[in-house]
Parts: sequence; structure tokens; C-alpha cells
Amino acid sequence: MYKKYHGNGYDPTNHVHQSGSLFQKIRHDVGVVPGSFSFWLYCLLFIFLLFPTRSFAQNERVSLAKKDAPLTEVLRDIRKQTGFDFVINREQVARSKRVNIQIKDAGLKTVLDECFRGQPFDYSIENRIIVVINRIKTENKAFLINLKVRVQDQKGGVLPSASVTSKEAGLMGFTDTNGEFVFSRIPRDANVVVSYVGYKSDTLTVKSASEIVVMLSQQINTIDEVSVVSTGYQTLSRERATGSFGKPDMQIYQNRVATQDLVSRLDGLVAGVTVIAGPKGVTGNRQFGGGNTQQSIIRGRSTVQANFDPLYVVNGVPVTDLSVINPDDVQDISVLKDASAASIWGVRASNGVIVITTKKGSAGTPIKISYSGNISLFGKPDLDYVPMMNSAQYIQTAGELFNPAAFPYAAIGTSVIAPHEQILYNQNRGLITAAQAQRSLDSLSNINNKDQIRDLLFRNAFTTNHTLSASGGTSAYNFYASGSYTNTTSSHPGDQNGAYRLNINQTFIPISRLRISLNTALNNTITSSDKSIVIGSSFIPYQLFQNDAGNNLQMNYVQGLSPEVRKDYQTRSRINLDYSPLDEVSMGFIKGNALSVNLTGNVNLKIWRGLSFDGTYSYQKAPSASQLYNDSKTYELRRELLGFTVARTANDVPVYYLPTSGGTYKTVNIDQRNYTLRNQLIYTMALRDGRDRINVQIGHEALEQLATNRTTIARGYDLDLLTSGSVNYLALSQGIFGAVSSFRSTFNEKPFETFEQLNRNESFFGLFNYTLNEKYMLDASIRRDYSNLFGSEKGKQRKPTFSVGTKWLISKESFIEKSTWINNLALRTTYGITGNSPFIGAGSSRDVIQIGRNNVTGDYYSLIGLANNQLTFEKTATVNIGVDFSVLQNAISGSIDLYNKKTTDILGQVDLNPVNGASIIRGNLGNMNNRGLEVTLNSRNLQLKDFSWTTGLTFSLNRNRLLNYSTPQPTQLTTNGRINSNYVVGYGIQPLFAYEFAGLDALGDPQIRLANGTITKDPDVATADDLIYMGTTIPKFNGGLSNTFRYKNLSLTANMIYNFGNVMRRDVNRYFYGRIDYGTGSFGGNLSPEFLDRWKKPGDELLTNIPSYVASAGVNVSRRNIDYYTYADINVVSASYIKLRDVTLNYIVGPRLLNRLHVASLSLFAQTGNFMIWKANEFGIDPEYQSFNQGGRNMPAFKHSFSFGANLTF
Repeated sequence: MYKKYHGNGYDPTNHVHQSGSLFQKIRHDVGVVPGSFSFWLYCLLFIFLLFPTRSFAQNERVSLAKKDAPLTEVLRDIRKQTGFDFVINREQVARSKRVNIQIKDAGLKTVLDECFRGQPFDYSIENRIIVVINRIKTENKAFLINLKVRVQDQKGGVLPSASVTSKEAGLMGFTDTNGEFVFSRIPRDANVVVSYVGYKSDTLTVKSASEIVVMLSQQINTIDEVSVVSTGYQTLSRERATGSFGKPDMQIYQNRVATQDLVSRLDGLVAGVTVIAGPKGVTGNRQFGGGNTQQSIIRGRSTVQANFDPLYVVNGVPVTDLSVINPDDVQDISVLKDASAASIWGVRASNGVIVITTKKGSAGTPIKISYSGNISLFGKPDLDYVPMMNSAQYIQTAGELFNPAAFPYAAIGTSVIAPHEQILYNQNRGLITAAQAQRSLDSLSNINNKDQIRDLLFRNAFTTNHTLSASGGTSAYNFYASGSYTNTTSSHPGDQNGAYRLNINQTFIPISRLRISLNTALNNTITSSDKSIVIGSSFIPYQLFQNDAGNNLQMNYVQGLSPEVRKDYQTRSRINLDYSPLDEVSMGFIKGNALSVNLTGNVNLKIWRGLSFDGTYSYQKAPSASQLYNDSKTYELRRELLGFTVARTANDVPVYYLPTSGGTYKTVNIDQRNYTLRNQLIYTMALRDGRDRINVQIGHEALEQLATNRTTIARGYDLDLLTSGSVNYLALSQGIFGAVSSFRSTFNEKPFETFEQLNRNESFFGLFNYTLNEKYMLDASIRRDYSNLFGSEKGKQRKPTFSVGTKWLISKESFIEKSTWINNLALRTTYGITGNSPFIGAGSSRDVIQIGRNNVTGDYYSLIGLANNQLTFEKTATVNIGVDFSVLQNAISGSIDLYNKKTTDILGQVDLNPVNGASIIRGNLGNMNNRGLEVTLNSRNLQLKDFSWTTGLTFSLNRNRLLNYSTPQPTQLTTNGRINSNYVVGYGIQPLFAYEFAGLDALGDPQIRLANGTITKDPDVATADDLIYMGTTIPKFNGGLSNTFRYKNLSLTANMIYNFGNVMRRDVNRYFYGRIDYGTGSFGGNLSPEFLDRWKKPGDELLTNIPSYVASAGVNVSRRNIDYYTYADINVVSASYIKLRDVTLNYIVGPRLLNRLHVASLSLFAQTGNFMIWKANEFGIDPEYQSFNQGGRNMPAFKHSFSFGANLTF
């Protein structure tokens, strides 16, 4: 018989004691001791790896002298002397007999045998846990059978230490490392209850089976799914936490393999977290470099100029680059939203904190090898998303606009003249006939270049990720190690991106009082790209890139020179100015090599009777090197050389002031070095027989973040010889007169530049937790931060942040405890102050002077910052009231939170008289308010034998308002200033203002209605007060809806996200005068099809709102203001939408096939995503790819994603 027993609700693997269990665990808390990254620690690692670890239980010695003592008192003394934990239920305590024992320096087993002699139960030892078990008594042995129970998760993975209980047999046990438990001689009609922390319990009847496989599904819709939350400083059971914590469904999170970005995977999973999806939300992770991540906002923006990103914490340490983390290594995520949860992070917590915990090994488990792999297919960019004219429409419109009188050919020689324009000008100049011109134009009208763009300039994008991991451990050592490779193949041919990651998380327990952990994370990302051109949707629609024979075509006109001007420049300079985009692809490269090393050590030492020491020490180093090379054959360098070539006539010998061979070689070396040192003293004590608990922590923390950037540029660089040419930078900076393409050319390039940023913080903090009668909780924290980002005035450095939180477990009160439908009910209230540091450079203790260069007067010094000793951090005071609930046998569970955030001392700026030498100075000048409601709801809608349906819903409401701020600058009082401003006092952050459109007049000019009711088209009359508020571009309501359907081994999960209540400008035609702007070298020139519906003749003002076209820019500016239309209220639409973010079909291979394959578990999945369910606008706009303030569309990188993968355990 397997002698592994424990009570229902207790998991010896992770030491989680579930709420409402009938069993008590007699234990003590393990403390923490500091350590370093010295050589001996690695030696210790190899000793544990090379030699088997002996059980410390055999070496424990115990001395006892007890007379007529309760068994529990004896067990407590044994616990104190050995560090072994006990599991015993209340019924066993009641039946236990008093103990008489007199023993000295005896082995643990000898002492236990003596203690349990004559008791009505026995004991079992496993993983430093002593479990008290009942003895079996069965009258009719003919009805007894042997039964093996194997417990797995829905992916087929074994669940060690799962609870297996049979009342009829009088046995309570847990599965071994293979997920198996054997009942010896159990009644045939017995019921067996199988449970596991975080999974739904299952009950089965034995009957005559000799082996049963039980598959447990995760409790993704009950309160127990998130039984533990982490602040980065301490881990709390969700039951006793007073703060507002958010926990994503980690199953959904792990399944979102279409993105490797950790923040993007949170979309719709946590109430109060708004992920800014699409290109506009992509932001860099660390100073001067690092990978990118998606921006997110927690409970609304609380700042104007300072950083509004949350603080990211990994394994208890703040990090600046999330892209180096393999999503497969993430074990758990906690989002800290209110002051009680986040204030311990002090002046970095106002924007919320996202705490990430990576996977660890488990004690007492054999080595397990796992593989996780997937591929995500994205296809090519959606070239049809942005509406543009086709070739026939474009050629017809170009003919209507052609005006050689307004734009003489001789006057446009240094601007782009597209092929259709060249044909029209050639006809106008008499070089070709009208018939010839028409045939040429007709030919262009029938060409569509999208197929060539798709085939030649793009490829199918995909991402693959492979992770191989191993984990296991003994009572003295456990580990988790993984190696992964991620290949990101973008849609641009020539791009390469490969990330290699290694993660090793080790825990050493050399003695019962000492626990040492070390996490080593390495990331190496290698990237490269050629000079592939970037083509959007705005390129003229008829221009091909290759002819029918497959030869690359020249597009000399794209670079903005007429044939005549180009010929003159070439003749004088003897520099070829032909341009073929596809030929340039191989003439340069960009290579990158980024390394990240993160070492985090934790030492936990029990000192004496509840007093322990905890030390966390982290060192992060992230060097990266980039190489950028452009060959002298590229058009870019040929054109640059032209600007520094002197040759007044074709007969002159050209004088070149830049190298004519080799290329430009640029190196960028970025290095970031961070360290964190944290020391804590922790005192934990149980009072009144464990009904009350007190926890006190005090600590000190020091942090430094240093980032450096060094850039060098070599001209005339030879890649083979590693030599460069000489350049007279002084002469070039003073200007070259008589250059071929200009009267005077100047060159301000710096061959060497270096930047450095340093951020230092020192902090002192304290934590207090008290639990009264297991149902009343009080939490408090205080922290004082000192930083080089604050003013040096002592009063600004000493301001503390703090929090107080309470929780009342109402469901444990006698008047509700007997309720049959209320399983859990708790009320939380918190208040506290958190902070947000000024950004680097916002203030300085001394005046800051920089050197500048003027090409006429020479070098000079300028004052760019005045000393400011008064600058301090922004402070956010948060009140939070929350309710946690679970009803109907946990069929419905969730939480509701109301919060009010008042931010004061917001960083702003004041204009100064330029006579002072500086134009602005920053200070703490404003106040802001955020109010909101958050709802998290989980339900088990249907539960049958082979089928289940569960639902998860998150809902967030946020109201934001800037109460006061610094005096508006003069530009902010203009209409353009207000339209482009991210803030206006009295409104929410990122407001959208518009003109009140009043139609077109008889000339097709836009009119507006002023605040006084006057209708006008006067281009200069409107003021900021005449604009009307349309709303905010940040969603007021957002969240997600998840549904999971399971049938036997098959599951289908659909996750929707929604954003409501925000507005955006739609994309409109912006071309109304002059020649078409093709953009020199930028492949533009196409027009919106809305231009076809413009005003063309009197009376059209009754049919359209699109203004007329005028050739003269002067007439356009003096007669009207086109902004009255492009920024009008009629072009502001709702940005609300609902998207099916992803749908996942998962199949878990059954035990029969697993046995044939000789693997422990195997699951296969397929996933697709990015399907628009509903959008409020009628213009086909996907808000995720829209510039909300300006109204431009971004071409989506893909329409839909399709992912396939497998998870395998050996």
C-alpha cells in the first residue's frame, strides 16, 4: 500500500491550505536568508547535481519529556526541533489519547513510534511532512478489492500529491510522483473523492474496477483558481488579502501563442487593465534599446508628462525589458491595482504593478522532461484595408487636375514627376501627340501593382517557438530549467529574428532552517535585415517593380528629379543617379545582437521562533550591439555625395568632399546594468491556537539603473579591409559652397556620441499583517524613497507612501456560515498613497548646460535646464471598496471593486522669460481624478459527466478628469494646439476636440459654427473655445468574455475582448490644393477615393461635405481653412468594438495511446484569432489600427492568425 496521506484541501507540494478545509496543518513559516552570487553557490549547485541527496529525516534527533500531554502539544515540540510539518484533522485530534514520553537524543522515527503507540491512528512521512492517517477496519473482507487511481489534468499531465479520499475505507491519501494512488482492500461500493488545488473535485464509485483514470479540469471559474497572490515582497493567500489584485486565467494566457508579448496576452483577462492594442500601443522596454512590448493602462492614466506604464516585477525584482522572458516559463501573474496591493513599491506604484512569477521545481518529484512547441501563421499584410483609388480612377483624376499654367514644368524640376504627369507634360510641351499620350495613359489605367507588391516586397509571416524544459527535486534540492528558441519571420523578406533563452530556477534546502534559491535567465536575440523598401497603401497604383521578363525596373522619378535636372547633375558630378528599388535591397544591412543576463538570488533563514531573515539580490546586465551599413552604391549615399561635390560645369573636374567608395558604417553599443539589493526581517506569530496571526516586516532596498549609449560612424568603410576614409568634419560643418545640388551644403554628423542615464533609489519599508479569529484582516505598509530623480531639498525626499487595508470574511460569521448557497463572501476596504517618479531629465540639482553648433556662427553653449530642488514625485491617494463572493457551490464567483484615485503634484512645466537663459522649468503643478468600477465574474453554466461549459467575464469602467494644471502655453490656446493636445483642464486625458461643421458654401469651402452661433469660413477667426468636446480616445468601458466548452478530452475556448465609450477621427481625404504630394523617396502619391466625391460645381454643396479642389496654395490659405472639414465633428466616430481575440481547440490524448507512445501526457491544439465581431463605425475602420487623434489608418500586418502546437511530457 502507498503510505501517503493527507487531508482534503491540503497540497503538500505547494503548501496551500484551502479555505473551509476540515483539516489543520501544524506547521511553521519558513523564513529567508540573504546570499550572494559568489562562486561557492555554483559549487553547491554542482554538488547537488552530481551526488544523490539523502533524506534529512534520518538525521533528525529529538528529545522529549512529557507527562499526560495532549498529542498536539507533543507534535508541536517535534515540529520545533525538526522543522517537519504535520497534517492532522479535528476528528483525529478529538480521538487522540494523551501522551507520556521520556526520551533523549533519539531518532525521529523512534520518537514517532513511541508517540503513536496506543493511538487509534498511524502516521506516514513524505517530503518533510508527517501525515496522521486512520487505521482501516472492515467487517466483510469478501467485498474488498485493490484499486489503482491515476490522476491527470486535461492535458494528460500527471498530478502528483492530488488528494484521494474514501470515507468508507477510512483512508485519506495523495498521489505519488506518477499521479497514482493505490487503495489496498477498499469496499466495492465505496466512493472516492479526488481533488487538487486549482482543479475541480471529482467523485467516482469503485464498483469492480481495478484501475481508474481521473482527469481533473482547472477551476477557471471558481474563487479557488487564484488562491495565491504575490506583491513581489510577499505571497498571500487570496482569502486573506485585503488589496485589489487581478489574476488572469493562466490557461488562456498560456494558450495565446500567436503573440510572444507578455502584456498583449493579458488583453481582456484582468478587470481594470486596458491593453493598447495595435501599432500605436507598441513601446520600447528600456532606455536606449531593448525589445518592444504593448502598452497597458491600469485604472486609467494618472499622469500627464511622466511615464504611465505599470511597474513590471519578475520574481520580486523590477525589470525594464519584458521581451527577454519566455512566455512558457511564466507560472503566475498578479496585477496590483489599489494602494494596499501596490503601495509597498512606493514612488513607482501609481500606475499599478504587474508581478510575474516564473516556474520553479517541486520537492519530492522525479525529473520530468517537457516540450512545448507551436507555429503561428500570419500571412501577408492586408493591402486592401486602407481605401485608395485604383489606377483608372487615379489616372482620370490626375487628368482633371493637370494644370501646366499653375505648375510650369521648369518650376518642378527638383520634385517628383510621376509617369502619368510626365506624359501629360510631354504632350503639353509638344513632345508627343494627344493620341500617344492617351494610349500611354490608358495603358497605365489598366495596371494594378498590388500583386507585384505582395509577391516581391512581402512574404508570409510566421513565428515558431520551441521550449524544452526539465524539472524535479528532492526534499533538499529542486529545480526548473528550460531552453527555448523563438524564430520571428516578419513579412519583409530579408528580415531575420531569432531569440535564444535559457532559464534555470534552483532551490537549495541544506538544512531545515535555510532555503536558498537562484534564478538564472539568459536571453540572446540576434536580428538582421537588408535594405528592403517599405511600401504602404499610398503608392501610385500603376507602378510596377519588374517587367514581364522579370527584370527590375528603374524609378528615377521617385527620388524627386526631372529627367533634365538629373542628367545635368550626373554630367557635372559624374555620379550615376539612376534608382531601382529592388536593386538596392542587397546594398546594405542592419545587424543586431542583444544579450540579457539576469541573476536573482533569494536567501531565507529562520532565526528564532517566528523570526526570519529574507534577502533578495538581483543583477541584470543587458549589452547590445547594432551594426548599420550602407554601401556607397545606394542611392541615399550617391545623393548625399552629390550635395558635397563641387563641379560648376560639365568640363570641371569634380571635387568630392565625402568618400566615393566603401560605405557608411555605424555602430551603436547600448548597455544597461541594473542591480537590486533588498534585506528584510520578518516576524510571524500565531496567537490563540492559530486563530490569530501576526506578520511584521521591516526592510531596506537599494536600486540602481545605469544605461549607456555609444554611437560611432565611419565613412568610406571597407567591410573586407576594415578601413575607413578620412573626412574633414570641421570644413563640412562650416559649409561647402557651389555644390552641384545646392548653393551651400552643411554637414553636422558627429562621428562619435555617447549618452548616459543613471537612476538611483534607496528605500526603507515596513509591512504589517494581522488576522483575527480567521475572519478579520488588517494590512498596513509604509515606505520612504530617496531618489536622484527628486529635488535635493530634504522635505521632497522624505515624503512617505503608505496604505491601510481591512477585510471581513462575512461568510465565516455564524449568521451566514450555515447558508447552503453562500460559499464565500468578503468585504474589503483600503486606502493609501502611491507615487510616480519624475522622468530622467525632468529636474536637476544644478543648472544643465549643453554644447550646440551653428553652421554660421560656430559652437555655442546653451542652458537647457535650471536647477530645481523642489521637484518631487506625483502622489496618488486611492480609496478602494471591494466585495468577493462565491455562491451555489462555487458555480458563480467573482469580485466587484469601486475605486477613487486622486493624483496630486502632477508634473508640469511653466514658461520662463528667455532672458533667464532657459525657456521652461518643471514643477509639481496639477491634480487629476480617476473613478471606476471593476467586475470579475466566473460561472460554471453546465456540468455533466462528459460535458461542461464555463464562462469568465471581466468589466471595467473608468472616468478620468484633469482637475487643474499649469497655465496653458500660448500654443495650447489656439485651435491647432487644442486639437493636438493630450490634455485639457476639466476633461479626461487624451480628449478629442473638433470643429462644429456647418456645411460647404457656394465655392465648396468648409464652414463651421462658432460658440456664439455664427456660421463662418474665415480661416483665422476660430479660437480654442469654438471647438466642441467629442469625447476621449481612451475606452471608458473595456473587458473580456471567455467561454470554454469541454467534451471528454476535447475543449473549445473562445475569448472576446471589447472596448466601448471612446471616439476617434476617421480617415478622410486631405488633398485639396496644389500638386499631388508624392513624397520624395517615400513611395506616396495615391489619393483617397473620397476625393472623387468632392465639390466640383455650384449646387454640389447640397450633395457632399467634401470641399472643392483649388490649384493655388495661396488661394487655399487665404480663402478657407481645410481643417474645418478634416477636423470637423462629422468626421469623429465611435471607436467601440468587439473582437474575437482567439479561439482555441485543444485535444488531450488518452491514456491508451500515451502508453503506446511511452509518454506521460500529450495535448494538441489549433488556434485562430483577430476576428471583428462588431464595430460601431460604418467606415470599415478597425480601431486597433487607427490613429485616434489624427485619423490615419495603419496597414494591418495580417488579417487573421492561425496557430498549431503541441505540449508533451515524457
